[in-house]
Amino acid sequence: MYSVISRRVIAGGMLLLLFLAGISAYAQEAAAPEDLRKEITRAQLAVKIIKLLGHQKDTVSEFPFYRDVPKTHPAYADIEVARERDLITETELAIPAGLFKPEQPVTYAEVYRVLDRALVGKKPSPDFSRMLLAPFVDVDDLSDQLAPVAAKLVVGTVLNPDLDQQLTPGENITPEDLDKFLQRLSIRLSVVRFRLPPEPETFPELPVGEVLAVEPTSVILKEAIALGDTLYFALSQDTPDFAKGSRLRGKVVAKNSEDEYTVLINELKTTKGMYYRTQSNLRLVFPKRSGFFAPGDPLTLVTGK
Repeated sequence: MYSVISRRVIAGGMLLLLFLAGISAYAQEAAAPEDLRKEITRAQLAVKIIKLLGHQKDTVSEFPFYRDVPKTHPAYADIEVARERDLITETELAIPAGLFKPEQPVTYAEVYRVLDRALVGKKPSPDFSRMLLAPFVDVDDLSDQLAPVAAKLVVGTVLNPDLDQQLTPGENITPEDLDKFLQRLSIRLSVVRFRLPPEPETFPELPVGEVLAVEPTSVILKEAIALGDTLYFALSQDTPDFAKGSRLRGKVVAKNSEDEYTVLINELKTTKGMYYRTQSNLRLVFPKRSGFFAPGDPLTLVTGK
């Protein structure tokens, strides 16, 4: 009888402990803010950084660059603008070409690289970078490539060794930390904008008659193209004035035939971030067999014509 009572007491005690543990876990979960229990996805990062920087989204290309981000995706415009502005590309996310994986959580290291792109200034030297990062307890977890990126954020006051203490490059970033970094970045950019002289109201014009070798930055389908669409191209070769990779933006202004369209190129952005205006017509003659243009397909643009 004693053993039976003992077993019942022990069993009852275990149930009580489990019940109390459940209450404690529930209380902790309920006490934690909802956002702190979540991770930030790549799509959410694109939305937040574009909103912070105030980039326009009304001229986004009608042709998706990433195979897994269709036009119907809620963050399509933000992801495309982030790519066009060189804020979030395959380099920052280390993903296969043509993919974005919008629902994948982002790590601290990936966020550092994106913030680096948004912040004005050069990266410190490797030795100086290690000195700036010495107060962080996990500085040795940073690669030689990532250390100057993080050090630049320290110089730009986006990272604070006294408050942040850890860098945790391989962990997924929390919404709380991302908002904290973006708030610091916003303050820093406001100071930088205040100190810079006002931007000119007009950008310089491209020289007339210059022959440029260009290529599409994403697939352009004949079946999907329409008047008014915004298209993006890139220089496929260096010129005396512009480096390979400089971006051009234009709109489809005319349908000349079943296979031919005219794109009015109105802007060129150099690899150094300088903008030029132009009024140059680019003829798109779609191949009859394939019916599309893809990155790498050669096109020729004569400026001012």
